[in-house]
Amino acid sequence: MREGAPPNDHEYAWSFNSSLAVANRTVYCGCDNGLVAVDATSGREGWRLGDTDIGDVVRSSSAVSDGAVYVSSSDGCLNAIDA
Repeated sequence: MREGAPPNDHEYAWSFNSSLAVANRTVYCGCDNGLVAVDATSGREGWRLGDTDIGDVVRSSSAVSDGAVYVSSSDGCLNAIDA
């Protein structure tokens, strides 16, 4: 195993900055380069909004309610995105 590699030596697809939110078999999470939606069953990325789409780096945990994902970015904006 190479130095600094995870114990199982797999590469990571995402590096998250916040807690996950789950709704309707979709996992939502903020990361350095935006907001990611991942299918909880298959593990496939459904969609991604980049930090330029959101305004800046996502540092808060996501929340899902009434068909929208809510997340704040480090520029101080609260974003509501269709889930």
